[in-house]
Amino acid sequence: VSYAKISQLQGSNTIPPIYISLEGYEFDSGINAIVYDIEIGVEKNQKICSKHIKRRYSALNMADIEIRKKFGGSSYLLKFPQKKILNQKNQDFLENRAKQLRNYLASLVKIPGLLSFDKFI
Repeated sequence: VSYAKISQLQGSNTIPPIYISLEGYEFDSGINAIVYDIEIGVEKNQKICSKHIKRRYSALNMADIEIRKKFGGSSYLLKFPQKKILNQKNQDFLENRAKQLRNYLASLVKIPGLLSFDKFI
């Protein structure tokens, strides 16, 4: 487990502690969209169980809308990266969005009650 993930676990305000890490992204030609690979880790009894999920930007955006309805007052919740209509496959744009998504996802671990929220990612 990387230092960044351990750091998220230590700073997590959820019970049990979690980390959320954007591991990468790829273009899926079948759906003509960028798909993000996200790892979610949960610490239980000093062991970490992790799971990978793949989500499109639009699915992450919808989850953010629901999270904001429930936890919008949280000072930990960062701004969700904006949608871009044109030139979505530009490498500089993709790297910048990935950086913003990494920061956004890392902020979620600080929101108490997030794991019990059924619309969480």
